[in-house]
Amino acid sequence: MRIRDIINLLESQGEWVNRSCTRDRILFGDDQTEVNKVITCWVATNKVIRYAIEHDIHFIISHENPFYLASTSLPTLIYKAQKEKEALLKEHDITIYRCHDLWDVYPEYGIRDSWAKTLDLDFEDSHNHSYYRYTHDINMSVEECAHHIINKIKPYHQQGIEIIGDQTVMK
Repeated sequence: MRIRDIINLLESQGEWVNRSCTRDRILFGDDQTEVNKVITCWVATNKVIRYAIEHDIHFIISHENPFYLASTSLPTLIYKAQKEKEALLKEHDITIYRCHDLWDVYPEYGIRDSWAKTLDLDFEDSHNHSYYRYTHDINMSVEECAHHIINKIKPYHQQGIEIIGDQTVMK
């Protein structure tokens, strides 16, 4: 199957994605490459790319941009890391597609719904393909809720959360 066929299938499923203004696109490589294996990941790190090379995988679907944020004063180390990653991808004919806007809101399996399920709080259903899920009356202080969330995210190698405001407030 060609990479373009996979991308077309993905893009046919996301009526909520504004295709004229989306982050979902090929970030590196060629959409005409024939593939029989695909990696999906949160971000295509060097470890993910090395895994692809070792397993003869030529298509990576990454949720986040694996090339870091560019700016007018891009630090030398970031620029060097970008170029090294691009050289590795080119040398091994690997294409990276960023699937962000579709993946965030994909019903049940997307980031929004997966996190809502993982956090095990009474979230309301989402409306109109919103990026948000809400919960009310959780009967915990902010600090208790933070500890609840940290315990739920530990299995996913998440280290913690940031609290801004009064930790003793009840919600």
